[in-house]
Amino acid sequence: MVQSFTYLGSLIDANNDISVEIKKKRILLANKGFYRLKRQFRWQFLSIKNKIKLYKTLIRPVLTYGYETWVLSKSDEARLGVFKRKVLRAIFEPTNDNREWRIKYNYELYTLYKDTDITTYIKINPLKPKLNPICYLLALLGAHHFLHISRIRVKLLTFRLLMS
Repeated sequence: MVQSFTYLGSLIDANNDISVEIKKKRILLANKGFYRLKRQFRWQFLSIKNKIKLYKTLIRPVLTYGYETWVLSKSDEARLGVFKRKVLRAIFEPTNDNREWRIKYNYELYTLYKDTDITTYIKINPLKPKLNPICYLLALLGAHHFLHISRIRVKLLTFRLLMS
């Protein structure tokens, strides 16, 4: 019996554990993309606005690929938050306090970034019927057992469909 396999770029295992997908696949691939762009993040002539655009267009999509099917645990949220803060520290650069350089604190990063946290981004962007019409139709037809196996948040999705 197969313990895990990759389907459409997502790692699926026998225990239906999304933590393995986040830790061993998404964060690893996003980290590779981040280190490929490390020179651009350190380049002083590139504005912070453009560095944030680089993050949002090249790193965040890799990190959140397939997020519509994720049910995040606290440890998954923490892992994603650590990675995002690492990228934000590269974007906003260290601070010079009394001739000593230090990295920015978390609250400083969040006040400078002024955008939603990565876990909030994942939670507020539901499954869209245009992007995944098959899963949307299965939810309409009430195929809860299939959607549960696919790790889709069935109750929330069905509630939204009934309320629309």
